[in-house]
Amino acid sequence: MGVKTTQVCSDMPHGSGVSDSTGDLASKIYDKKKLLVELQNENELIDLAVGMLPDAKKLIIDTKYLQENKDDYAQRVLRKNHGLRSRDSYYRLKDEAVEELAKTMGEKC
Repeated sequence: MGVKTTQVCSDMPHGSGVSDSTGDLASKIYDKKKLLVELQNENELIDLAVGMLPDAKKLIIDTKYLQENKDDYAQRVLRKNHGLRSRDSYYRLKDEAVEELAKTMGEKC
């Protein structure tokens, strides 16, 4: 049947979308590109916000969330680099770090 490249002319109401397959594909590409730019901007904001944290909290965010490790591993790395021994101290610092990031990025806690 081939690719339909002509617009549909009708007196019937229809959505604001493009009716030919080439235009539809171009519209989808534009939407994906716009989403990608938004995600890149958000990623840069997260990197900036993490960079503003104190070293111990930055290490927790990087090890736990950015590198996707478990809490036990993140706690061992924190103990090795900053001498933090208490498990409760680790979780307190982790909660504070997440809260600070959320506030920096404009989220309510």
